[in-house]
Amino acid sequence: MQRAAYTSNASIYGPLVRNICNWRIDFVYYGMDGKEYMRDEGETVNNCKGASRVIEKGKTLPQYGTTCAELFVDSKVRLTQCHGMKE
Repeated sequence: MQRAAYTSNASIYGPLVRNICNWRIDFVYYGMDGKEYMRDEGETVNNCKGASRVIEKGKTLPQYGTTCAELFVDSKVRLTQCHGMKE
């Protein structure tokens, strides 16, 4: 099986996320077929500051595909950023 290596540091600041409350960032992983195969759900943060989530250690994913960071505010997706990972 192919593997893709990555490190994650999702920091979201600026006018789109200023003064957001009750937020969390999830990392979502999709295979080459477009199907979600893993979700790393972040903790909900109840303060009203810029959003940031860091995973300190690198990971190796079981396959290539697309990795997305999803920003949830009050349990609704407000922002998604994705990156394709290929051989």
